[in-house]
Amino acid sequence: MSESELQDATAAVQAGVELVQAATRRLANTGSVDTDQVLAYDLAHGAAAIETARTMLSYGAKGDVEA
Repeated sequence: MSESELQDATAAVQAGVELVQAATRRLANTGSVDTDQVLAYDLAHGAAAIETARTMLSYGAKGDVEA
């Protein structure tokens, strides 16, 4: 993976982080987990996926083989 591709992937992950943060704020402001079960469920999965992607970016930045 080239440096440019890593930068693009980093930007995509950051966009995901911002989306998860916005969804978390919405959930906190609009009610309870019981009221918004679908959002809470999807948010948990999205947050886990973003953290996995962030970890893989760190690993990919270690070298060409890792990338």
